[in-house]
Amino acid sequence: MPHHLADPHGSYRVATTDGQPWSCTGALKYNGTVVATATGSNDLWLQAASPQAGDYTLEIDASASGNGVLEAATSLPPVTIGQLFVGTIYRNDGSDDSQIDVPDGLGGLRFTVETVGNISSLDVWRGSIGSDEHWSARQSFNPQ
Repeated sequence: MPHHLADPHGSYRVATTDGQPWSCTGALKYNGTVVATATGSNDLWLQAASPQAGDYTLEIDASASGNGVLEAATSLPPVTIGQLFVGTIYRNDGSDDSQIDVPDGLGGLRFTVETVGNISSLDVWRGSIGSDEHWSARQSFNPQ
């Protein structure tokens, strides 16, 4: 996810829902011109900066057939400080992304995350996704 997905952007999430991920490339087009692309084997996020009104086409080129879900939004779901947030992960190895606006003068942030699965990662970027200011944590569980 190379860009910040916040207003006034349009963001599009493509996720598989039938088990294993498949490698794919997504291309978002406006009037036949590609305005965003993403490639991967997990959930894809495509972003159109300052999108114009009109019809868009989303093309998915996948290595296998399967079922998926498409979400379209003008911003990521907001997290409010001090309130529980529950996101949606559609499958194993899937992802969920949200955004938080931090007010001036706040002395620090603490994130507590509960997830399902054997490996969980938390990534926090300041300013925009993919920025140089990045913090991450990873938790692995092996019952053996």
